[in-house]
Amino acid sequence: MKYLDYEKVLAAFLRTTGISENEFRHSLLIENAEIFVISHLSVPPEQLTAEQLSLCEQAAAAVAVYDYTFELCLKRVPVMSENGEVTMKTLADRADLAAVRELRRDSLNRLVTAGIGSSESFAFIKV
Repeated sequence: MKYLDYEKVLAAFLRTTGISENEFRHSLLIENAEIFVISHLSVPPEQLTAEQLSLCEQAAAAVAVYDYTFELCLKRVPVMSENGEVTMKTLADRADLAAVRELRRDSLNRLVTAGIGSSESFAFIKV
């Protein structure tokens, strides 16, 4: 990652999702989240202060958590009931997605409030 601290973003992602570092196999999610956040800043990333970088790292983690949860909502796995009936279930549901959507929205809104994110560029996600 060019601007954000990968380890800090990863740590926040792991804390939020509850995935252990040994189970983690989604480094592309973290890298894409940095690209997303940096591409929507209203300030060049080289000019960010340590505090602003921290906000960006938290926002990147929230974006990665949202993307991860969205993938879980799409992934279907067979589940057997007590009576032996097998149905296909997703690994996350709409309530999970709504919760992480709110987390992402709040994190991106902090960038706007700090004056480093453009509300116009985040408008499509209702920030």
